[in-house]
Amino acid sequence: MVESGYREIDFPFDKIEAPMFEMTLNWNLAEILGYINTWSGVKRCVGDIGIRPVANLREELAAVWGEPNDRLVITWPLTLKVRKK
Repeated sequence: MVESGYREIDFPFDKIEAPMFEMTLNWNLAEILGYINTWSGVKRCVGDIGIRPVANLREELAAVWGEPNDRLVITWPLTLKVRKK
């Protein structure tokens, strides 16, 4: 749902078009991995089946990241669903 901007959710109000926003941060490898570890899907995977998917991701990201302390620009969209009261 996040990836689609919540388009498949039918909210019970008239939609108002919101401007496009994005969030941008400069993160090192540890910071992006720490953020990914907060995702509910990651926590569920660890809790339900005992697999730590971010450990595998760390190896893959490290291979292309550069130095672990290098800060790269991370940008992702911020989706708003807006209504008039």
